[in-house]
Amino acid sequence: RLAAQRMTMSERAALEELHLSMAEMAENGRYDDYERANTDFHTAIFAGTHNEELIEVANGLRLKLAPFRKSQLRIAARMTKSNEEHTAIVTAILDSNAREAEKSLRRHLLSAAKAALSRMS
Repeated sequence: RLAAQRMTMSERAALEELHLSMAEMAENGRYDDYERANTDFHTAIFAGTHNEELIEVANGLRLKLAPFRKSQLRIAARMTKSNEEHTAIVTAILDSNAREAEKSLRRHLLSAAKAALSRMS
């Protein structure tokens, strides 16, 4: 929500460019590249909030969840789904639609959590 409201035009352009490159990575099964870019993608959104406390909390949580995220992106279907979810997030941010950005990111996080949990059972 905050990123959709606060990102600069250059931050939005960089996010869109990164997302487009990630679509190509997902399409070609480049798991390692996608995983690195995924970290950059989420970091760009955190930074786009321009809220230092939120950035600190988000980065701490990312570190704790890193082992689970890595394994779930190794599945081609999950990588493709992740990229589709990113499309909704990026579109909302580019449109400055805070409500839709928040909903899309929440859906993405829930989807990622479900994928990680299904691999554990």
